[in-house]
Amino acid sequence: MCGIVTIASTRALQEEEGSLKALAIAKSLAHRGPDGVRSWRSGDQHVAMAHARLSVIDLEGGWQPMVDPETGAAICYNGELYNFKEIRDELQGKGTRFLTQSDTEVILRAWLAWGEDCFKKFNGMFAVTIYVPKEKKLVIARDPVGIKPLYYYQTDATIYLASELRPLLIHRRETPQVSPVGIVQYLSQGYVMAPDTIVEGVFQFPHGSVGEWRNGTLKISRYRDFADDVNARRGESLTFAQVCEKTDQLIHQAVKRQLVSDVPVGCFLSGGVDSSLVASAAADAGADIPAFTMDFSLKEYSEASHASAVAKSIGLKQKLCHVDSDGLLSRWAEYAWRTDAPIFDNSFVPTHDLFAKARSDVTVALSGDGGDEVFLGYETYRADRVAAKMSHPLFRAARPVVSLMAALIPPRFGKVSFSYKIKAFSRAMRRDPAGAHCGWREILDRTTMEKIATPELEKIWDPCDPSSGYRSAWSRAHNGDPLTRLSYVDFETWLPGDILVKTDRASMAHGLEVRVPLLDIELVGFGLGLPDRYKMRGSQSKAPLRSLYEKRFPGLGDGGKKRGFNAPMSEWLAGSLGLEAQELLQQTDIISEYIDPTALNRLFLEHRTRKHDHGFFLWAAIVLKSWFHRLEIERASKSL
Repeated sequence: MCGIVTIASTRALQEEEGSLKALAIAKSLAHRGPDGVRSWRSGDQHVAMAHARLSVIDLEGGWQPMVDPETGAAICYNGELYNFKEIRDELQGKGTRFLTQSDTEVILRAWLAWGEDCFKKFNGMFAVTIYVPKEKKLVIARDPVGIKPLYYYQTDATIYLASELRPLLIHRRETPQVSPVGIVQYLSQGYVMAPDTIVEGVFQFPHGSVGEWRNGTLKISRYRDFADDVNARRGESLTFAQVCEKTDQLIHQAVKRQLVSDVPVGCFLSGGVDSSLVASAAADAGADIPAFTMDFSLKEYSEASHASAVAKSIGLKQKLCHVDSDGLLSRWAEYAWRTDAPIFDNSFVPTHDLFAKARSDVTVALSGDGGDEVFLGYETYRADRVAAKMSHPLFRAARPVVSLMAALIPPRFGKVSFSYKIKAFSRAMRRDPAGAHCGWREILDRTTMEKIATPELEKIWDPCDPSSGYRSAWSRAHNGDPLTRLSYVDFETWLPGDILVKTDRASMAHGLEVRVPLLDIELVGFGLGLPDRYKMRGSQSKAPLRSLYEKRFPGLGDGGKKRGFNAPMSEWLAGSLGLEAQELLQQTDIISEYIDPTALNRLFLEHRTRKHDHGFFLWAAIVLKSWFHRLEIERASKSL
């Protein structure tokens, strides 16, 4: 796990614009790779690479950038390849000789042997660039799920790529301008979907894709799309018992693969279904690893009690990580900056501190992310099912009743409260399936947007339709059951745009590698190929996982209600955090072209007086304004 930088040009790069600039950007990524930074410039001087390393596999031999001595091809890579030993064996059987024990060399030699087809063979998380000097082309690829990030921008002659957005912008000569598509997506959803970012002209390299940059032109194609698994419906003929058996097998297989490491490994344990199954599979594999659990002083948010019972049952040593609310509040501006992308997800705050505490004991940790997307675990899927029923003529008469309830129920500043859910449902229930699913995740609805928008934001809102990415993904998964199609929509939007960004930035801020076994590509392909009836059985969500949980932990129920890692942001913003952030919300800045500061302050006062719960959106606005403010300071310090 590392931070990577690549600069490629159609002309020879001077040292200060090539290897020295790549090295400077990589040093800004040293939190991702605290074990050392190295750089390289090609013999033709057209390419410079730099790499900040977190040593996990082959501690002595895995240094990068790595160059093949015969062809001169060079690789700069961030991630882990979990099936590298199998691929290595296959290549050795064909006569390939290896100089190291690292997965980096396996990727390079796999590409030399199979070209772009090699990426279809990989099971892992990765972002990689490979330069081929004989052809003067740069190959770029990212893992199928989007676990590892990669950003880029281009000029007429040069392409710049890096693992994070901030270092690219800090070292870019052009002054950052807000992207119209990015600002609409961020204000609506709290994150920006690939390929866009919040900054005009800077892009996310799309997941599951491979690119070829040559002669100043970048061509990108998709090598793996899980819509193919949804449409194939390979699980149609299985029984539920067979589904559970296969799911259990794939989880254990994925966890066993992801326990491979030359440094200490741990896991995160909330006591919920997903993290408990991952921890249990690790214990079954014979791993004696610590299990880290977050403990809030507010019991509604604490995970300690149930997680302790799970840890005791499987024989893992639990380590409670107490999250100090006062400490979190005093560092809100730093958290906003460290989101990098940025994202609104307030669970970044406690997750960041949980990962910091885990890093004092381990370098690698397993997480339970992904189970909800694969097996229909979110409550949004229940909302999708109810909304579909209410579209039937027999039930349409109930819609006004729901709208009346939403209007009458007072706001409650709890953890995704019922009042918040019913208001979101009321807003979106009349839309088409993809539009409604987008609506469940809105943090700024159109009515509220019109209260705070400048004429510029109103002008671009519809042309930059926030739900377009949802509808595009929905249409690609055309042969799947409705809820599975919507889980694929989440795979294309919410998961890579928010969840995995949070996990990557919160962990790599401390040089901690977090692995996600439930997003193993074999498990994902299997889960998305199942019909809805196996994943949502009656009122029971992610039924295969809950069945496995009940079998493994017979005295602990079915895993209980999903908690998540959310911080009590609405309460904090109604209290001391709100007072600190109010001055920032009132400032005129780059965001003021789109949001009227005076109107935003009125929204803030509605929240402070508990007239309405605007907690999610206000935190998103705070993150965005604080992030741009810090970016301006960092750029000024570089004297570009």
